[in-house]
Amino acid sequence: MRDKASTVLIVLLLVAIAGSLFPGCDLVIEPLQRDLNGAKAKWGATGITDYEYHLRVACFCPPDIVSPVVVKVANGVNIGVAYSKEPKEVTNDFFKPFDTIDKLFVIIQKALDDKVASLDVKYHPAYGYPVSISIDRIENAIDDEIAYFVDTFNPAP
Repeated sequence: MRDKASTVLIVLLLVAIAGSLFPGCDLVIEPLQRDLNGAKAKWGATGITDYEYHLRVACFCPPDIVSPVVVKVANGVNIGVAYSKEPKEVTNDFFKPFDTIDKLFVIIQKALDDKVASLDVKYHPAYGYPVSISIDRIENAIDDEIAYFVDTFNPAP
């Protein structure tokens, strides 16, 4: 029995050492990081650089922020953000940090790096882009939560 406990202890020690020597080792990557890495790889494999998506942001924010928008991207670069319910371009910079799918991945990575209190992400099964991102940065803080929803995604023909 003692040999079995020693073996388990040695295996756990080796996994810990592998994690510090080889930071990319799959044995020590958190599940959310592994999911993000897989989704980014899937998204990259699509080769899609021209697309549009409908984005909703849910937060304790002014109406012009929580109104749904259509984001247009060409060659991987944002070319416009407009409100989806009225044909009016967005004139503030609020949407700039997440005006491409790649920037949505950056939002997720930052939340992981910052070790937020709560992070829930769902990815599109075929394309890998984030369908929903819910972030609560500080546990028990009021009105710090934010969520992003990609309601529709259309690759350009």
